[in-house]
Parts: sequence; C-alpha cells; structure tokens
Amino acid sequence: MDVNPNEVVKQVRLKDWSNIIQERNQSGLTIDEFCKKNGYTRNQYYYYLRKLRRKVIEDSGFVELPQVQSQATAVSEPDIIKKSDHLSGKFNTQMIIRTGNSEICINESTPKSLIAEVLEVLKDAE
Repeated sequence: MDVNPNEVVKQVRLKDWSNIIQERNQSGLTIDEFCKKNGYTRNQYYYYLRKLRRKVIEDSGFVELPQVQSQATAVSEPDIIKKSDHLSGKFNTQMIIRTGNSEICINESTPKSLIAEVLEVLKDAE
C-alpha cells in the first residue's frame, strides 16, 4: 500500500489546527486576539476551521442537501440527514434544533457524540 506524502502532511496539519482551534476556544480570547498573540492570520484560522468542519461532516456520514425554496415555516424534510436513512426513507424527525440559518433534525438514533460535534461547529460559526 502506497502512502501519499501529501495526504500525510494534510492530515498532520488538520490535527495541528484542530488542537489550535481547541486551544483558542478554551482561551477565552476572540479569534483576532488569539491569532495576533500566536502569530496566525485570520485567513489561516478560518481556512482550517472550514477544512475541519467539512471533515467532521464527511466523516459523520451526513450529507448536506440543497435548500428547498419555501415560504412555509414547518420543515417537511431536514437539510442534513444521514445518507443511509435518506436513501431508505427511514428518517423520522423527532426534534429540530434551529440556530441562525441552520436546522438540525434528529431522532433517538442520532448519536449524542455527533449532536455534540455539530453543535460545537455551529457555535464556532456564529
């Protein structure tokens, strides 16, 4: 099995930036303050934050579906649902969490760890 050195470097950088972002979250500093204090640019921070968010979504088995244009306030189908549930039509929404422009539809089979990860990502996005 060949190991792609570029992929290894990407993985190491993502792990490093995951630690940096966690450190910033725990520091109590704003992103700008943290970046200035530690020699990062704002663009670097947000670039890797986006990369990490995408990786969390990809690794979770969830897929983002295009938003349906509707005037209705009720949600007929979640924007983000588990691929296997979507394909089989089995997803039964039991709770909707709304924050900003995002909605998260969950049911009793949604892992607590996944809900916590998604909420953390949304918190960082605000």
